[in-house]
Amino acid sequence: MKMQIKQLEKTLESLKEKHESMDETFWNRSENWQESEKGQDFEDKMLELEDCIGELEDIIERLEDL
Repeated sequence: MKMQIKQLEKTLESLKEKHESMDETFWNRSENWQESEKGQDFEDKMLELEDCIGELEDIIERLEDL
């Protein structure tokens, strides 16, 4: 079980890095782009990724408690 948890933690770190990159990209774009359809779609994907990160953190925590 410890090996699987370690793999999930690595995946979690990778997802967090991807989210940070997306967040930086979003805020470095113009306000017009952020408010455009493309910008809104990008932000929606970023928020979805954030939700997935939170869910994965919860899963890891639950597995550690077993």
